[in-house]
Amino acid sequence: MVCDGNVCRSPAAQYAIATRLPGVRVESAGARATTGARICAVVANSLGSADSATRFAADFRSRRLRDVDVAGFGLVLTATATIRADLARLHPRLRDRFFTLREAADVLAAAVAAGIPAKPMDSAALVVTMNHHRGAGSTTFPVGPLLRDRSLGPLDVPDAHGDSTKRHQAVIDLMIGSAASVGDSLARFGVG
Repeated sequence: MVCDGNVCRSPAAQYAIATRLPGVRVESAGARATTGARICAVVANSLGSADSATRFAADFRSRRLRDVDVAGFGLVLTATATIRADLARLHPRLRDRFFTLREAADVLAAAVAAGIPAKPMDSAALVVTMNHHRGAGSTTFPVGPLLRDRSLGPLDVPDAHGDSTKRHQAVIDLMIGSAASVGDSLARFGVG
């Protein structure tokens, strides 16, 4: 999961997906992150009170995308289409693995609706399935008025770190809801 700073959006999604896919490597990074920053308080409070959430929030430290071997991941989700496009330019041979988080939620929902059997898939089969259904669905998690931003595309999750607490919380709720949908779909397809 990739966002800009790796202290809000991507760690929220990382945790939400990882809790649904035990044993699967789920990580996050930031395109412009400062290495070693702690998770933001809004995210830490949004993850819940389970021991795993408390531990994740306490142990999490941000990292830069350039320190990550993107080729080692079968699926890479981004907060915005701009980050997805930047990754595609840097890694053109891997571009079929890149989706925005909201796009992945849509694509996976479309695959489920199309009746794709709930059977184990490796990451290569998953990416083929996801690309087959790319653009097939409507936005699963539409943004409310607090998150509307003309500079963002319909599949983006805006960066609200430093904005009002209400807007910041709305972004984190959108990330967690979208990530939960993705994680549930990936679990359905037995990704592991």
